[in-house]
Amino acid sequence: MNGVQPVKKLSFIPFAAATYDEVYGDKSLRVGADFAWQPSPLLQTSGSVNPDFGAVESDDVVLNLTASETFFPEKRLFFLEGSEVFNVMPRDDFSSISQIALNGDFSTTSRRLFLQEHVPLPVSLMNTRRIGGTANQMSVPDDVTVDRGQRDVPTDLLAAAKVTGSAKNFRYGLLTAFEDDVEWLARDANDQQLLLSGSGRDFAVARLAYGAPNSRSVGYMGTLVSGSEYDASVHSLDGHLRNEDGSLKADAQLIMSDRDGVTGYGAMFDALYATGPNLRHKFEVDIMDEDVDFNDLGFLLRNDYVKARYVLLYNKQDVSASLSNYRTTLVLKHQHNLSEDQITDSAILWRSSIVLPGRNTLRGGIGYFPQRYEDINSRGNGAYRVDGGGWFESYLSTDAAKTLSFTFGLGGNQEDLGDWSYNALVGLTYLPVDQISIAFDLRYTNRSGWVVHQGDRNFGAFDADEWLPSIDVNWYMAPGHQLRWNLQWAGVRATDKGFFVIPEGDVDLIAAARQQDNYNFNITQLTTQLRYRWEIAPLTDFYLVYNRGNSLRPTDEYDVPDLFDESLSEPVIDTFVAKLRFRFGN
Repeated sequence: MNGVQPVKKLSFIPFAAATYDEVYGDKSLRVGADFAWQPSPLLQTSGSVNPDFGAVESDDVVLNLTASETFFPEKRLFFLEGSEVFNVMPRDDFSSISQIALNGDFSTTSRRLFLQEHVPLPVSLMNTRRIGGTANQMSVPDDVTVDRGQRDVPTDLLAAAKVTGSAKNFRYGLLTAFEDDVEWLARDANDQQLLLSGSGRDFAVARLAYGAPNSRSVGYMGTLVSGSEYDASVHSLDGHLRNEDGSLKADAQLIMSDRDGVTGYGAMFDALYATGPNLRHKFEVDIMDEDVDFNDLGFLLRNDYVKARYVLLYNKQDVSASLSNYRTTLVLKHQHNLSEDQITDSAILWRSSIVLPGRNTLRGGIGYFPQRYEDINSRGNGAYRVDGGGWFESYLSTDAAKTLSFTFGLGGNQEDLGDWSYNALVGLTYLPVDQISIAFDLRYTNRSGWVVHQGDRNFGAFDADEWLPSIDVNWYMAPGHQLRWNLQWAGVRATDKGFFVIPEGDVDLIAAARQQDNYNFNITQLTTQLRYRWEIAPLTDFYLVYNRGNSLRPTDEYDVPDLFDESLSEPVIDTFVAKLRFRFGN
């Protein structure tokens, strides 16, 4: 179009947030500002001074007793906007990983529920959840005990800035952020209250790519984390190839990390090839040596491995007069560690889904895991052999356009000692009027022979009941006014059924003499949030938020209702937040 002159966009968004912490009886007022300047469609600059990124979004409750880290996706708009330039490989983005692994139709008209068992986690040099996340460079003396929940408190940010843009065949991005000093409540050897303090971390990311994104391109990405205990830097080179008709996409990345003077190397290769409109093939190869580590700012589930993975994706829109949108996925993967040459992850997985009459969707999956070695959950105390096992899942979701829609599911998997654990899922969504939606989901798992680490080379086997209910209520009271209540809880009652140890030589777990009468345990995790939002204008909002949550391991015997009551009565997080932000700009 001739004669079009893009407007130079400029916005300034000051905000104020008042917080009252009921647990510690603390009141605070935080004042800051965000800004964004876009002088042309090819350049955008944004920043934040004394930002308040938290308090208005909550993470899902995840029960994880393994040595592997849980991945939480980014929800803060400052880090989400314009983040595409920092996405180097297809496996940087968890949503695209899920689409490949599940081959799901994310525009489905059935009730939305996508189970994530055996879906790979990202491998990425930049995981912005590290910025302003929990502190990992605090020095704690041996005779000092940190108060419950302090290690999980997010770190405040002093400032953050981001620049993204392009010039001819170049695309670039710069990101930097600075954390405030960290303060933890703790007690000394005499049980006297004290305050541990430490310096916050500084973060920097640089990205430069050359070439056409839809044909051939090469790039560089580097990250730096500077902390009081050590510095961590990462450098990578990447290349990308797309053919003219888009049927072939290939990506490769070489990585070098330097963490506290320890240098490691890694490489990844991805290729997605479509042989037709209904059939695609995905190939992945990873190799990470035992010294590579970029988790100070990125995300890497483990190092010391080489892995190959193949995914076949097939879909057919019209199966018959009453069946449609058939999708199926076959996954073959094999992984072994480099230091011991042990198979650590190998599987054959098959998933399928089909739309039934009435816009109901049936999904199912089965899998087999050949013999492998578990070398992570002992926390560096050896590996034990796990015999081949199986897995299955199936669930039905009904039409989401109806006043009531449901999900029903059943699944099971074999534990490390060969016992089977089974789970059941039920969920419903109720839409009484257009302005109100109520969603409830409940997942119950009956575990048998659940292997949980008990320190050193020791493991316990447990029979357990695991309950994970959640409820989400949305009420759009009037245009621009939303009231939302979300609650998620995880409760576990585990009974000790055996005590085992890893023998020398990394073979099967063997029964051993107990070091205590039993290892029974309970776990209760809760997060709930009540949030009112008034959208006064675009990027101009008023929030009232109440957050409550905890993570406990009670030692007494509890039944399920008592565990839930304990979660409510012993919070680690109990805060009220009022926040106002107002946008000035053109």
